[in-house]
Amino acid sequence: MNEKRKSASWLEKVVTPGWMRLALPLVTWRKEATAEKKIYLTFDDGPTTELTEWILSELKRHNAKATFFCIGENITRHPEQVAAMMAAGHLICNHSHRHLNGWKTNSKEYVDDVLNCQKVLTQSLGCSPRYFRPPFGRISIRQWCRLRREFEIVLWDILSMDYRPELTGSQVANNVIQNAKAGSIVVMHDSILAAERVTRSLPLIVDHFSNAGFQMCRLDE
Repeated sequence: MNEKRKSASWLEKVVTPGWMRLALPLVTWRKEATAEKKIYLTFDDGPTTELTEWILSELKRHNAKATFFCIGENITRHPEQVAAMMAAGHLICNHSHRHLNGWKTNSKEYVDDVLNCQKVLTQSLGCSPRYFRPPFGRISIRQWCRLRREFEIVLWDILSMDYRPELTGSQVANNVIQNAKAGSIVVMHDSILAAERVTRSLPLIVDHFSNAGFQMCRLDE
């Protein structure tokens, strides 16, 4: 990922506003809450040699499962980490091949990039994941219309803000702990940019929800 985050985006709220979810109802923002207390941790941008296996070991402490939205170029670079995710029982899904911003990319190039990632995933996993998350959460109507034929497009209702260098790990953890509830889809990052805050916040998050009786699940569970 080579584009810096900008705090001004209307998508960058810890809790996704209800009006936004209502305005885009055909995108998955959260899972329907059931009697079972489940939340859905998701990790964008990996795999990485620096962080992926640490995340896997931390999730394993409480038998937590997660969904990893991976970049195709990183899948190609780090097959050992992909194998480790699979062996641990996590879900691996499409986050595009080159992490393009859909608002700044023409539709053909963007769709081709997503489909290129899907080819890499199919070769690596032996199956074609059905979930796609747009990088930065940014996708045009035309791109969405084309990709929804093949994918369930997943955004989020809780953004941890772990990529924000001005935040501490405790603040990132509190963003999740204070706001996530049954059915929430939480965004974290498997990236060098977020590594310091992820390593400080994820243990707090996993401990909190495990002690509160939640299951941390894959999106297909």
